[in-house]
Amino acid sequence: KKVDKGGGLQFVNKTKDALIEIMQNAVNCAHQLDPNHPVYFASDHDDATRFMITHDSPLDNRASIRPVGIDRKEEPLHMGNLEDSRSHEAAEYNSIFEDLLIIGGSKCVAHGVGSFGSFGAAIAGTQCRSIHRKFTGALVKCPNDRALKRFVPINEPVLYGEKTGNLVLDANSMNIMVDG
Repeated sequence: KKVDKGGGLQFVNKTKDALIEIMQNAVNCAHQLDPNHPVYFASDHDDATRFMITHDSPLDNRASIRPVGIDRKEEPLHMGNLEDSRSHEAAEYNSIFEDLLIIGGSKCVAHGVGSFGSFGAAIAGTQCRSIHRKFTGALVKCPNDRALKRFVPINEPVLYGEKTGNLVLDANSMNIMVDG
């Protein structure tokens, strides 16, 4: 079965092994944030979610945990393609909102670099969060400081990365919040 937006990702062989490593790292990061609560696992890949909620995931301390999640019969639809979305009923997108409601009500959120997990973490409004991958897709072990926001001083007037020319900005009092 071909899945994941363009229909190319198959949960088999080397791809499956690579995804399991990523997912187990995600579960480990979530567990480290709050080891006293269950880990809810959500993915846009139904086979990946099914695997994670039916197998124990090893933790760094040699213990293991089995995350909970919703076993879906098929891959959740992706939002973003207006033309494609017109061919679906609104109810077919319910799984997206189910996951967002659960993530948004969570005490802590560990997420990758995609916008879905980040959006869920923003809904949760928590400082208890971890980002377990780099934008390149590389794993980042936890604990890490990827979810921390840092202020970076701006030494010259800029707007959207461009020098502002005649626009006057008070660069001495300006800070920009950047992701780790």
